[in-house]
Amino acid sequence: SITQAVMKNFFVTKLEEVIGSEKKVTHESIADYIDGLLSDPRKISRKLSAETVDACYAPIVQSGGDYNLRPSARSKATTLHYGTIVCSVGSRYKCYCSNVARTLFVNPTDEQKDVYAVVLALRQHVLDMFKPGVKLSAVYQSATDFLKEKSPGLEESLVDNLGFGVGLEFRERQLLISADNHIVAESGMTFNLSVGLENLSNPNAKNDKGKV
Repeated sequence: SITQAVMKNFFVTKLEEVIGSEKKVTHESIADYIDGLLSDPRKISRKLSAETVDACYAPIVQSGGDYNLRPSARSKATTLHYGTIVCSVGSRYKCYCSNVARTLFVNPTDEQKDVYAVVLALRQHVLDMFKPGVKLSAVYQSATDFLKEKSPGLEESLVDNLGFGVGLEFRERQLLISADNHIVAESGMTFNLSVGLENLSNPNAKNDKGKV
């Protein structure tokens, strides 16, 4: 998809370039760079045009312990911290929306690697749960139970929803994947899966900005 291509070929590549050169840049400047691509999609591919491609929201870049995992978050004019970097981008193609988010680590600790592995396993578990006829609340409860079994205590840091329905509307509020939403998933529905943990500490960080 366009969103995936932007994340892989431009967003991540830009961050790697900045980190590799140890440049001091702001979260906002990186987000503006990505937003510029979506404003002129010919820079992404000559086959695309501004008539068919648009941003669903302003691209988000966060680091340094200051994180907001909601799509309404804004990239701040603060300097990028080379630790844990969270970035997301959403685009609309011919009126239909898609979204991709990534967490990038620079010199992660063994504990961070272990937690990340658990989250990747949780993501696959949730994907396996998604079948026509399953209640969205059951998907969330299963995710909680998975964390309790695999890494007790992490369930307390699970985000309050695991994503939402997506289509012509970027965020279908009635299709939140949450503990209290008992709507049944149906064939043909499309969801944006957003598995995440928040407010985790990193006591082995070398500075205060890396401790969250």
